[in-house]
Formats: sequence, structure tokens, C-alpha cells
Amino acid sequence: FFFGHRFLSCFPPSSSVLAMDIKVVNCVTVTPPPSSGTEPYPVFTLQVRSGHWNWQIVRNFFQIDHFNTEAAKIVKDLAKLPPKAIDENTKASLTEYFSSVCSKEELEPLLQDRLVSSENAFSECETLATPASFSGVLEFSADKKKWETKWCSLREDTLYAFNEKEYDDRKPRFLPKFTIALLNATINPVGANEVEIATAFGNSFYLRAASTADRDAWASSLIQNSAHEEGDRRALSPSQQTKLNDLKALLGAAYEAEYDDRALTRYLVEHQWNVDSVNLLVQNDKVFREEFNVKGLKMASIYESFKGGKCFYTGYRDKAGRPIIVFRAAKHDPNADYMETMKLVIYSCERAIEAMGDDTEQATLVYDLNGFERKHQDNRTIKLLLEMVQAHYPHRIGLLLAVSAPWLFRLVFKVIRPWLSEDLVSKVHIYGDTAQMAKYINPDQLLREYGGTATFDLEAYANSRAGIEGLALATAGTPAGEHQFLNDEIVSRFSDCPADKTIKDAIIHGWLKKQAGWVKRFNKRYCILKGSVLYYYAGKKDARAEGVVPLRNATFVPEGLNFHIITKSGKDCVFSVEKKERDGWFNNLQELIVRLGGSVKEVSVADAAGEENSLDVLNSSGQWKAAANPDIVIALLGRLRGIVQANVSDGKLNVDALKASPEFSQFEQATCELQKVELAKLSEPVRTAFFLNLYHLLLVHAQIKIGNATDADTRFNLFNSPCYVVDGLYFTLQDISHGILRSNVCHPSRLGFSKHFLEVKKDPRVKYIVKAVDPRIHFAINANHWCNTLEYVVPFEDLENQLNLAASNYLRSVVEVKDDHAVLPILVNWFAADFGKSEAEIKTYLSQFLDDARKDLVKNAPGVYYKSYDWSNLGIASLL
Repeated sequence: FFFGHRFLSCFPPSSSVLAMDIKVVNCVTVTPPPSSGTEPYPVFTLQVRSGHWNWQIVRNFFQIDHFNTEAAKIVKDLAKLPPKAIDENTKASLTEYFSSVCSKEELEPLLQDRLVSSENAFSECETLATPASFSGVLEFSADKKKWETKWCSLREDTLYAFNEKEYDDRKPRFLPKFTIALLNATINPVGANEVEIATAFGNSFYLRAASTADRDAWASSLIQNSAHEEGDRRALSPSQQTKLNDLKALLGAAYEAEYDDRALTRYLVEHQWNVDSVNLLVQNDKVFREEFNVKGLKMASIYESFKGGKCFYTGYRDKAGRPIIVFRAAKHDPNADYMETMKLVIYSCERAIEAMGDDTEQATLVYDLNGFERKHQDNRTIKLLLEMVQAHYPHRIGLLLAVSAPWLFRLVFKVIRPWLSEDLVSKVHIYGDTAQMAKYINPDQLLREYGGTATFDLEAYANSRAGIEGLALATAGTPAGEHQFLNDEIVSRFSDCPADKTIKDAIIHGWLKKQAGWVKRFNKRYCILKGSVLYYYAGKKDARAEGVVPLRNATFVPEGLNFHIITKSGKDCVFSVEKKERDGWFNNLQELIVRLGGSVKEVSVADAAGEENSLDVLNSSGQWKAAANPDIVIALLGRLRGIVQANVSDGKLNVDALKASPEFSQFEQATCELQKVELAKLSEPVRTAFFLNLYHLLLVHAQIKIGNATDADTRFNLFNSPCYVVDGLYFTLQDISHGILRSNVCHPSRLGFSKHFLEVKKDPRVKYIVKAVDPRIHFAINANHWCNTLEYVVPFEDLENQLNLAASNYLRSVVEVKDDHAVLPILVNWFAADFGKSEAEIKTYLSQFLDDARKDLVKNAPGVYYKSYDWSNLGIASLL
């Protein structure tokens, strides 16, 4: 694979290396100077993706860039390679290397079509042709025992080391002897003239400069060139910039003030540049910060916890310029309310970020385990804190030093480790004492208790912050000093909510019976209705709530002496009340839920999210409990396609046999999973693709259930009666096509109306409509005119291409020029406002999807004919 040349392995463990996909980016031949006597040799630039990393390999050295993918995509990526992308040697190497995950039969045709001969690929090695940001002679060692002198060259996030004699006029004549990947590496000046580089893979390397000044200059440059972990100050790659732009477009102007490019880049780096995931995470972070009132968190409201010295920002920095936060594990009481610890940690993080400025974007966390015993162990709090930090402070921890760690903590860390991202794990250093801290922090910045000379006065710092924030410490512990949350649900989610504290200012409280989740038996629980939450406890004096029911946007369903609260997320919580207390609980709950944007339904539980009784719900044969992946709609399309094909004979579908088949019964059960697809978690492009697939699935399912639509009345019934429940909401074909995909624009036949969903402020489906009408959506909805409806699937990641393909195929099957008139589909006439303001504008828009022979003819045609709609091709109508 590396043609026998020496190289220093910076790969992670071999188990990770095997799970790769590979993409040949470039194939060149390096021609050494004639005086070297060396023959030209090929150099191959490959992208190898594995786990959280993406190696760009150039023969025997590589650079790193964040990416995340799966081994299953190897063949898919190779299939995308252009012709003449690899040579015979590479082909043989790839075949051998990936034989464990791909058969030779799969690889052979893919590789054979992409061969190139070496003599046709002469050029300089592009990577080494880029200018070095820093270079010079250094001594190198991997163990501090054997040192070698090398000419070191710093390019982007990689340090290249050459034999000095092979370096001519500071330009490489040969490939480097080894490289060190700096991305996510920790750079620490050590000793008088040395620098330690601890890579993200766990390797440590040492460089020795001629003087302390040279050492400091190298350390500074190395830290700067590992800047991906510092918010990526350097220019992003084109693909990264595209992803950043896509994310900003999804978020919109509302996020620009609080989330600049550097903030969004931190999220993208932390989550392997997954735009859809980060879009949701940023939106959740904005809601969290607003509801928690992070900006309003003051010293007075955390002072009682702060003065114990459990967690604080020291005001000092490590050698890399990162602010230092200290958390003393032995000061933690597992019986204390988690919310108090959370406020303390958030306050410390915010003060450290406030002090960062432009020179750094990360902090160093010192996890002090001096005096840590089993009684201090609190896995629940650690897990919640780690989840909070990773969700709301992504890529903010540059170094985590666990010091004075007893043997017990090493056992605890085995439990903690799965909760950490791989990136954060790589930054954790566990030491049994504090002596090693001097490697990372200068004495004047290191607290005395850790062997430094710096001091920190908790009381003085608290008074200083109180003066800055304008709220005296005297208010601590009083209502005036309490932190003002902007949403009670935040408190219920993170606080232990002791009953004696929650009951204060409650709307109503008392004993109810709550139905358990699995056994379905009722258990007596003490319930407290306060704010926007219903709390329930096993005992009246419990220090922790057993559970909470958020009431915002919930549905209240009375049922005799029982009542259901169906939360916004779809969870059905069932309670029972004594007859004499029924009115008090029912009236208060109904009034509060309505005020919080919810609703009250005097219907059965199955219809709690319901609409008109005239709807025919096709996925109501069961109630799906678990969360659902939106990919289920694509799987269901494939499943239905197979069922239909199995029941077609002589071009006709045997509907009776299909309905009676066990496969169709199982399919209908499977459609219930659609009930739990969470639409709010989908980005607009993914949501658009989801609803396009859902439209075609519902169309065919409805045609099987109620029969073919042969006239205006049956067509009206087909489009307005059959529906699916998705995320607790009802969607008919009309709802999908006009309400969602046409941005809530009413069908032209509904004269006097402009909106499809009339109650735009109350109908919860409105928040899932696309932002603007895309005319191409008509051709995707009506794909049956140019392909088999069941064969048409829109991959979530390929929406744009699929819309262009739908427009091109549809128009090429219909548009022609006849008698100097352009023949256009009747859809363009029905929905003319979607395509343009004038006939000329409409023809110009449509012509971009036509071949060259018809493009100008259509644009210049003096008149237009409209071709009538062929209802016989609707869905599977031709088979019925």
C-alpha cells in the first residue's frame, strides 16, 4: 500500500483502519532531478474515511480532515471515480487491502475502468508544492532516547520531516521520511528547548530546537496550525465552506447574531460536518439558552454553591492560552440538587468563554480528585453534565486533566468513557498526582495547591462578579437572588424538584393514580400542578420527583374518572382521579393546557390528535410506541412495490388477492411506524423528500383500499379522505401536495381561499410547510407520467438532483412544438402562478429543462396549447 517506503505510523488501532471507504483524489508522478539518479515514481492521493477521521494519503504520508462515513460505502465511492484515476499498482493494492470488506468480483470492474498509465500522469506533487508556514532544522525523537536531525516543514495541519541532505533550496526533492498529524493534537513546550506533540491517536513525539526562543516560535506555530480544534481560524476547504453555508441557510437570519461562523464551525467539527444534525442541535441550543436564561445567570443566584469551591473559573491560562476551570470532585454531594451543580458549571463555562477573546476558543478543565471517595461518586450527575457540555459547549474543552486520581476513579472512568465523544476522550489525561500539570501550565498560572505560585480567593472573586453584575451577594438565598428561568420545563428537566419546594405556589396538588408504562396498572402518586408542568412523586415528602409531564402544546383527553395528557412529543400519560376531586383537576388542567397552546379533545385516545371523522386513517391498525426513523417511508415504498408486483398478472392487479395476503397485512402494521416520525427534527430538504415519498406511498395505498378514481367525485374522495397520521398529525394527499409541498397555497379550485391550512396560527401542520413554492415539485408529485409510481423514490440526500430529474423527464415526455405552438402540460395552466407571472416567463422557466433541439422552439413559440391530464396513469390506475 505504501510501496515499501519507511514511514512513521500515526494510524489509530488497526481495528479502526479496517472500517474504511476510499476515494482516489489524484494520481501523479513525481520526477526527481536528473542528478539524483532516481527514476520517476507514481504518487497517489487517496481519501480514506474511517470512524471520525478522514485521511488524505499521499503515498507514505497523510493529512487529516474531519469526516464521518461507513465502510459500506467503499464500492459506492469507487464507482464515482473518474476514468484514469488509478494505476495497476494502486489497483492491486486496493484489491488486496479491501478484500475483507469487498469481494474481488465487486472491485475488479470498478478498478479496471479507472486505470491510467504512469507515463500519462507526470506532474509535481501538489501537496508539497504549497508554501510552508514555518520550517527549519529540528531534532526529532519518539522516545526521548534516540534523536535524529531533520528539516521540518509546517504545511496546513501537518508537520513534514525530511532528511536535510534531500532538501534542495528549501524545496523537497523527495517525499518526507515521516509526518505528524496536528489536527486535534496537544502541543506542550517541555524542558528548556523541547516541544511535545501528543496526537489525536495517542502517540507522543518530541522536537528539540537550538534555543528556547526557537522552541517557543515552533510551539506557537504548531498550536496555530492545529487550529481546527480552536474554531478553525484558517480558511475552510471548499466542501467545508459549502456545508457551513448550507447550515447558515437552514438556520436563517434569526441565528446570525448569536451564532457566527466560528461558533457554527465548532458545532460542525464536533459532529463530523453533519449539517442536518448540527441544524437541529443549534436550534435546540438557542431554545435551551433562552429558556434557561443563561445570560441572566448571576453570581448571587449561585453563591451558596460557589462558596463551597466545587467549580470555578480561576482567571488563569495554560501554556496554550486556554482559560482554566477547576472542578473539585470531593466537594460534590450526590444528594444535592443537580440543578445547582448545573448552574455552577454553566456560570464557570460562561466566564471562561467571556475571557477567551479572539486568541483561543477552548478551555482547560482540571478535574481535581484529591480526597475523592466512593461517597462522592455520582454517575448520574456526571452523565448529565457531560451531555450538557457536549450539546451546548461543543469543541470548547481543549484539555481535560484528571489529577490526584485514586484507583477508584480509573474504574469510574470506564463507566464514563462511553458518554464522551472520541474527540473529548483524546483530550483526557489522568494522573495520580499533580506533578504532571507543570507540563501544561506555567507556575505563575498554576494554583499553589497544584505546585504553582498562583492564588485564587473565592470570596474576593464572588464580590467582584457581584459588583459587575449589579446584584449584591446579600440577596443570595432569597427570592430576589433566585435565578429566573424563562420556562418551568427547564427546571423540571434538570432539577431534582423536591416536593416541599415544588409545592410552593402550586396551582393544585394531591393524590392521583398514574398508569405505569408497561404493566398498565395504576399506582398512587402525589401530583403537583405548577407552572407548565405536572410533577408526580411516590411520596408526599420525596426529595426527587419520580417524573414530570410537560403541558406546553399538549392534548388533554377526559375519559370518565381517567384522563390522558398526550404531550407534544406524543407520549400518552394516563391518570385517574377520585370522583369528588374530578372537577378541580379537570378544570385546572384544561384551562392551563389551552393557555399553553394545547387543546382539549372529548374523543377517544386513538383520535386524540384527530381531525374530522370523515378521514380514513390508513395507518391506524396499531399504536407505535418507539421513535421512528424517517427512512421508514422509503422502506415502506419498497415493501409495497414487491407486494403489488407479486399480485400482477397479465398487466392487471388482483386487488382481492393482494388485500387478503399476509404480506399486505404486515405492511399495514408497518405503516403505523409513521406515527412516530418526528418532523421537527428534519431539515427542510429532508422533510421535503420525506413528504414526496409519503405522497406516493399514500396514493398507491389509498388506491388499493378504496379503488380507482374514475370521475370528479371519486377523485375528490381519493385526495381528501385517505390519510396517514405522522407525528400525531393527519395528512391527506391534498394536505401533502398543497399544504406542505406548495407552501400552504390553496388548490385553484377552492375559490375564495388563499391558504390550504386555513387556521395558520392554530394548525400545527403549518410549521412543517416548505418556505417557498418550487415549481419542480409538481413534476415530482406527478412522477407517474414518466415512470412507475412505485419505482419513484427520492433519496433524502439527493433532493435537488431528483427535482431536476423529475422536471426534465416529465417535460420531455410531454412538451413539443406543433403548428408553431408550444404544447405544455396542463399542470402549468392549473398552477400558472407557481411557474411565472406571464406566458413568456413560464416558457423561459420550462425551457431550461428541455434538450437543445426544443429549448429555443418553446421559448420563441408564438402560442401555447395545453395537453390534458391523463388520469389513467395516476398511481397504479393502469393496473386497476
